[in-house]
Amino acid sequence: MLLLGQFSKPLWLLLLLLLSGDIETNPGPKAPPKEVKAVEKVDPVGTKMDEHDAKLVELETLVKAQAEVIDDMKKFQEQVLKKLEEKQEELKNSIEANKVNGESNLGEMKVSLENQFNMRCSNLEESVNSLKVVFFK
Repeated sequence: MLLLGQFSKPLWLLLLLLLSGDIETNPGPKAPPKEVKAVEKVDPVGTKMDEHDAKLVELETLVKAQAEVIDDMKKFQEQVLKKLEEKQEELKNSIEANKVNGESNLGEMKVSLENQFNMRCSNLEESVNSLKVVFFK
């Protein structure tokens, strides 16, 4: 009888394995075969191009909409500017009319004041002359 201690450990294990019989690796449970699906051909470049084209169309639409808004704003600005110019012209005409009216009123007042002054001066002269006559008599 051979003593197990006389053999080296790897030999001992080898003999034990030989005694055990048919040895196979454990493959685990057998799974049903997977169905192989047809792989759709994926074209990442084409997909990116399509996304890019869609974004370009969206951007062009946005640019057109903004151009319309800008045109509307320009038209509104032109209308406001035209109204301001009309109002400015109206105010200039009003100022000119007031200036003419003021000048004519000043002229009339000047003539009226000169007449009043001349009348008072003549009245004063008459009063002085009448006082001279009374005083020197």
